[in-house]
Amino acid sequence: MTEFETKYAKAVEKLIEAGIPRRAYDPPFNIILRRMGLEIRPVHFMTFWQIVTIQGMTFGAMWGLLMWTFLWRYNDMRIAEAALGSIFAGVLFGTVMAVVVKRKSDKAGLPTWGEL
Repeated sequence: MTEFETKYAKAVEKLIEAGIPRRAYDPPFNIILRRMGLEIRPVHFMTFWQIVTIQGMTFGAMWGLLMWTFLWRYNDMRIAEAALGSIFAGVLFGTVMAVVVKRKSDKAGLPTWGEL
């Protein structure tokens, strides 16, 4: 077992003890990235900027594709405007999620990744 796997198991144990449901600390995109071989921590053990980046990029890309498919292309929106809108939405969503997750982590008294 690698050091990451050991820490990941300890992190999951702490999350379960804190009563945090799996879908909250291990969203589908993280599961996909981990299956691809990337060492992705549970959300509650990521840094603020890691949460902003991963959650923001995921949301921004999906939201932008949906908006383009169902609305923007019919309103003659240029691709550059759509990309900027998607980036803005992603950064906003990622920041809000990072604040929410960090508050929940603090409230649950979870250690940092380095303390595991």
